[in-house]
Amino acid sequence: MQSLRSFLTLIVVLLILLFPFSIGAEDALIKTNYLNVRSGPEESHSTIDQVHKGEIYPILEKQNKWVKIKLEKKSGWVSLDYIDMQNQPEAGKQLKIVYDQVHLREGPSTDHSITSFAKKGEVFKIISYNNGWYEVKSGQTRGYIHERIALEEKRSSCTDVKNKTIVIDAGHGGRDVGAIGITGVQEKHLTHKTAELLRDKLILLGANVTLTRPNDEFISLASRTSVANIANADAFLSLHYNSVSDLPGVSGIQSYYFLNNSKEMAQTLQSSLINISEANDRGVHKEDFFVMRQNRNEAVLLELGFISNKESEQLLATQAYQEKLVAGIINGLNNYFCN
Repeated sequence: MQSLRSFLTLIVVLLILLFPFSIGAEDALIKTNYLNVRSGPEESHSTIDQVHKGEIYPILEKQNKWVKIKLEKKSGWVSLDYIDMQNQPEAGKQLKIVYDQVHLREGPSTDHSITSFAKKGEVFKIISYNNGWYEVKSGQTRGYIHERIALEEKRSSCTDVKNKTIVIDAGHGGRDVGAIGITGVQEKHLTHKTAELLRDKLILLGANVTLTRPNDEFISLASRTSVANIANADAFLSLHYNSVSDLPGVSGIQSYYFLNNSKEMAQTLQSSLINISEANDRGVHKEDFFVMRQNRNEAVLLELGFISNKESEQLLATQAYQEKLVAGIINGLNNYFCN
């Protein structure tokens, strides 16, 4: 009998040592961009995905210095060195929306349809929480919001665009119409619309903002970069929309940088834009564009969508989606300047 008890005790100890244990009600707040998600809890395991700074994922397990996180359609392991542990919210508590035009969905995934939009500052009661999705209610409005785009207020309190000098470059203009959409929308008009909205929002947050072209006029690339260099800008953002007529189904957002000191800003902006817009992530790329090469300061070029895609062109023209793009840019700037 004594031998049997000793044997069972040994088995229990071995199980504890050999198998990871579950963690209840905790999230992983990612602290760095382009963090590899691996198939197992060691660096020798293959990379199955990447996550980015500011994103939050439910923790499923922990093993040594690794945690297993729940992604939208799979799970994987990340190092504890690059995350902060967060407690998940309890039912009955309140959640304050910190971005404009946040999607409320019928169910807890992006496969479910959008039922309404939540505005910045709205407060919802948390009904439940599951795998990164809040079920929330306010009056007669009820739905699901992903935690990456509806963070608790304490997680998004930094507003460091205040007093920053930001130059916004609306791509093309005048005789240079830029790309032409599937229904004839001209890129120059869309970039100017985004630039004006972004300028107005940034000014309200206390930033010093200059547009390279306030009107529909042709401005040389050299003149655009001169504006940023003379102002000694903290950020130069060149706004564009893409078009590939031979591939009408292509969609998504991509960001470009040239100088290495602009890489982190490009990564942070791209991550924020994808989180808020839910667009296809086409990545961050290094390219030798004039407006970035001739800039003495941090400069990023943003391709905010494809007007050669019929559905994208219609969406990009809406005020609601423009608000989302601008919110993504501002959130990205805040995250970058905060860190």
